[in-house]
Amino acid sequence: MKYALWSTILILVLVVAWYFAYPYLMNHGSSHADAIKGEETFLLHMIPHHQEAIDTSKIVLASTQDEILRRLTSNIISAQEGEISIMEGTLISKYPEAQPIIYKAMMDTNLANYTGEELEKAYLEGMILHHEGAIAMAEKMKNHEMEASTQVIVTNIIATQQAEIDEMKLLLQNY
Repeated sequence: MKYALWSTILILVLVVAWYFAYPYLMNHGSSHADAIKGEETFLLHMIPHHQEAIDTSKIVLASTQDEILRRLTSNIISAQEGEISIMEGTLISKYPEAQPIIYKAMMDTNLANYTGEELEKAYLEGMILHHEGAIAMAEKMKNHEMEASTQVIVTNIIATQQAEIDEMKLLLQNY
């Protein structure tokens, strides 16, 4: 009798846990790269992905005094604003019927709540993961046809963001 009761309770607990965990796992456990089916989906996902990097970089740029981090955030903002402009142009001209997507943020959206080294460390850790996601999306695009301008962006994301990841990992050693 006790065995049957405990088995039933265990099964019930597992079912309830799965019910609450499933949406989280589906939204956070999968990679943004999984959504890339071609140039259109790449552009639709990469534009908000870049915007998230710009927004978080602006938070850090406005508060950090670290010159290396200021240069890094400025470079990220400048490069990704330029790439967004190109991607939006391609999206409008080649895919005028494309509908914006609901994008799940990858980074801590509460960076404004941090200060000093806590902010810098959270940013670096988050941006490393963010860049890794962008590289995965760009790598997936190698299997698809695309405009020359998109090919330049794909190539640039892979090279530039990997170099930035390497730099950020070095910077993290200071925290």
